[in-house]
Amino acid sequence: MRKIPILCLILSCPGVLWAQDFGTKTAGTQSMNPDIGVVMDFTGRFTSGFRKSEPDANRFKMRGAELIATQYVDAFGRLDFVGCSDGEALNVEEAYATLFELPLKTKMRAGKFFMPYGILNTYHTHDLPQVDRPLVLERLFGGEYGDTGVEGSWLLPNPWDLYSELTVAMANGDRIGSDEAVNMTPPSSGIWENTGNGDWKKRAYIARWANFFPLSDEASLLVGGNFARGVNAGNGSKTTFGGVDAKFRYVWPDMRKFTAQAEQIWWNETQHFVDGSGNVYDTPISPQGGYAYAEYEFIPKRWAFGARADWSGQRLFDPTAARYNDMSYEGSAYFTYTPSEFQRWRLQYRYSDFNEDGMKRHANELLVQATFIIGFHPPHKF
Repeated sequence: MRKIPILCLILSCPGVLWAQDFGTKTAGTQSMNPDIGVVMDFTGRFTSGFRKSEPDANRFKMRGAELIATQYVDAFGRLDFVGCSDGEALNVEEAYATLFELPLKTKMRAGKFFMPYGILNTYHTHDLPQVDRPLVLERLFGGEYGDTGVEGSWLLPNPWDLYSELTVAMANGDRIGSDEAVNMTPPSSGIWENTGNGDWKKRAYIARWANFFPLSDEASLLVGGNFARGVNAGNGSKTTFGGVDAKFRYVWPDMRKFTAQAEQIWWNETQHFVDGSGNVYDTPISPQGGYAYAEYEFIPKRWAFGARADWSGQRLFDPTAARYNDMSYEGSAYFTYTPSEFQRWRLQYRYSDFNEDGMKRHANELLVQATFIIGFHPPHKF
């Protein structure tokens, strides 16, 4: 008899049942409210050698505080926002809408986002598998490559029923990364900067073809190919780069995990420069670089250790010397402790062996990282 009043109370509140049903189609338990999360990424860097002159050497740093918000607009689209601050202003890092349920198993997004190039370029800094980004991404991209544009993805049909996705993006063609990516290059020869408002021929085009292979119940492999092309400001020459990447993962029955990942990038561009005497230099350069790392999670979802090797040429502009293919190297070893999915601590040793301007320079560094998350945080792809 006591159950009847409770049942009547529930039936008299249709809004409760409506909210639960609506939530399953949109944003879970929060109904019409977006899922919101905050991330704090704190680092410390202790340096000896030539890198002591860098701005964040031998200092603690609040590297980033991110505000994340996401919500399904309806059954056909979702809106994502990521704002990031390094302690001063809050900048829009990503803000884009994704459309689903399109013909031919396609989806589309439009807005500002990290371009679909390689594996790590789409990772936010706090989500990287190591404290720092690989040397080749810092040198050639200035960190990460993000822009404003549109992107379409298509699951390619194949007789093996494997996951094969082709992603193509068209962006404004603004500079990749920051000024640091071009070192001493004059602004007029910066890549993809101010490439002509109103001229659709001077956009940047990016493509990625990713293929996933389930090798066994425990092992899986991701293999990708990448291509990008844009028009330089100043002289209208083309900047083209491409590469390949692969990621292998093995998971034991007790959830211990081994991961190996590598990327390689090949770059080609012409740097245009006119000196004070009127001499014109159109210097073709072709730096290349990559990285490879391996990580073993020996206590599932708690403790892991790994090592990474980096190699990269440079985009340093010098019309009197061709040193663009001089390779610099880094080697890293690290431990990661993850007490929960909302907290992570990392300790990393990094050795740098740089070849710049014909000089060999070395540095030893100890990097520490603490990352904390409250609220919602989207998972990454494999």
